[in-house]
Amino acid sequence: MSSTITKSGGNTFAGTAFYSGTSSRFQSNNIDDALRKVNITEPASIRGNWDGSASGGGPLMRDRIWFFGNARSYGN
Repeated sequence: MSSTITKSGGNTFAGTAFYSGTSSRFQSNNIDDALRKVNITEPASIRGNWDGSASGGGPLMRDRIWFFGNARSYGN
């Protein structure tokens, strides 16, 4: 991922955030008779799955120095 700081937008603070997650309470069961015939009686369990991130940036000195930071947490 690359970013371009334009002259008109380089002197403003900006940021983004994202989060997505799920747990076993949102899991469905699609076991049918064909799967039961081959001894598959329970689906694999999801205990937790998440992905979250945040980023931000802006000027430290107008038209001279900027900063940018990004953090991410994910797992299952």
